[in-house]
Amino acid sequence: MPRMHSPSHPGQILEELYIKPHRLTITEVAGALGIARKNLYAVIKGEYAVSVEMAFKLSKLLGTTPEFWLQAQMNFDLAKGYQKMEAVEGDSLTGILICKAIKKKLQIQFEYNGKLRTAEPQCYGVGTKGTALLRAYQVNDPQEEKLFDVAKIKNLVVLDSHFKVAGPNYKKRDSAMKKIFCALD
Repeated sequence: MPRMHSPSHPGQILEELYIKPHRLTITEVAGALGIARKNLYAVIKGEYAVSVEMAFKLSKLLGTTPEFWLQAQMNFDLAKGYQKMEAVEGDSLTGILICKAIKKKLQIQFEYNGKLRTAEPQCYGVGTKGTALLRAYQVNDPQEEKLFDVAKIKNLVVLDSHFKVAGPNYKKRDSAMKKIFCALD
C-alpha cells in the first residue's frame, strides 16, 4: 500500500499562503467569510475540517477553486488514515484468521512461495523491520518451525484439525517480533 507524506492541513495552507503574507487578521478573514472567528481559528489550527461550504467561501474570497480546498482536506485526511491504519492490529482478513486459529489451536493451510503448506500457527505479529510475520510449525513436508512473511501468504483457510501443543521449539516471547497480536498460551 502506498504511503503518503504528511500534507499540510488546509487551515495551515490558508494561514501560510494567504493570511500571513497579506498581514490579515483572523478577525478580518472570518468577517469576510461570514463565519465566527473561533471557527476560523479552529480550521487554521487543524481542529476543524474544511467543509464543502467553507471550500466555496474560501474559493470565492481568495480566487481559488473549491476543489483546491477539498483536495487539500482529503490529502490531509488520507495521510492521517494511513498512519492510523499502520497501527491497527490484525488489520487484514488473513490476520483475523490467523488469530482465530491460534486462539482455538486450529491448523491452517495456505499457499506460500508457490507451495501448499499446512501449519500449526503459534505467533502472529510485526517483526523488527515492520513486516507482519507468522511463526508456525509446518506439519507437512518438511516438518519444521518457520517464520512466514504474512504478505506472501495466499488463500489461507482455517482447518477443522486441532493441535494440542506448540511445536518443539516454540518460545512464548518470540524475539523476531517487536509487537505480538496473538500467540499460543
